[in-house]
Amino acid sequence: MAEISAESEITDRGASKGRPGVRKRKWTEDLDKLLLRQTKVEKPHAKRHGDKGSSHERIADTLNTIGQPPWRTDKMHAQNRVQYLLDSRRIHQRATAHTTGIKEVHGELEILLDEIIEEVDEFSSNEN
Repeated sequence: MAEISAESEITDRGASKGRPGVRKRKWTEDLDKLLLRQTKVEKPHAKRHGDKGSSHERIADTLNTIGQPPWRTDKMHAQNRVQYLLDSRRIHQRATAHTTGIKEVHGELEILLDEIIEEVDEFSSNEN
């Protein structure tokens, strides 16, 4: 499995489903880090179901306010991108869980993803 690198070739596939006029945009690793840092601050995964949308809206508003990404984003685009990154990281973790003797080097992106996944899992286990 390839290392998660949010280079310009990786796009958020769910960004434009059912939303006319919204085009796929290419995210860079720096934009992904910014998005994940803001996600760690807002913690939408730790909110009740009805409050998650407002958290994603604040994330998108913050990104739009600072002008990053260079296009305008909305709460669904931000939410879909975070979910895509989390899902990709979980797949990578499962694929490498059984390998032995290989030392992985984690960058900031992987560390942010691992921390958010841990928070999501902890919240989910406390909710049940």
